[in-house]
Amino acid sequence: MSDLPAGLGEPLHLLEPLPHRALVAAGLALLLLAWWAWLRWRRRPAAAEAPPPAAAEGGVDEAIEAIRRRYGRPGRFRVGCHALAGLLRRHVEGTSGRRLAHLTAREIAAAFGEQAVAGFFPLLAELQFRRREPSADEFHSICELAEAVAVSGLPPRPGRRR
Repeated sequence: MSDLPAGLGEPLHLLEPLPHRALVAAGLALLLLAWWAWLRWRRRPAAAEAPPPAAAEGGVDEAIEAIRRRYGRPGRFRVGCHALAGLLRRHVEGTSGRRLAHLTAREIAAAFGEQAVAGFFPLLAELQFRRREPSADEFHSICELAEAVAVSGLPPRPGRRR
């Protein structure tokens, strides 16, 4: 090699550096986007099963009891709270004639003022959307409160267990 007239030169790139770097950056961005999408997909809330339909007369009690039986085991309490919220929203819409589907729990509380419904939905929303899964006692207590709100509009006496 020492007998070369000019010596060794700079290496030649097979690909130009700028497009190559752009391809690597785009590939990394795609990997990052795929990873982010996978994390969001994995953390998505479980699809709430439709609550049992309530009959016209006395059906809310049976529907709440069916929700309590269906979702009354660990890992299912949050989904049960969502089913309970849907059932009670439909029941209150039917009995009051007010449209509740587009209202938040706070807006429902403001709309109903001093009635028991006003206090129920914020409590239920807190159980539905907090980070920690509701406990069995909390789930059964909110079911009892839902029965009281649906039937009489009054909250149950403290300490009452079914």
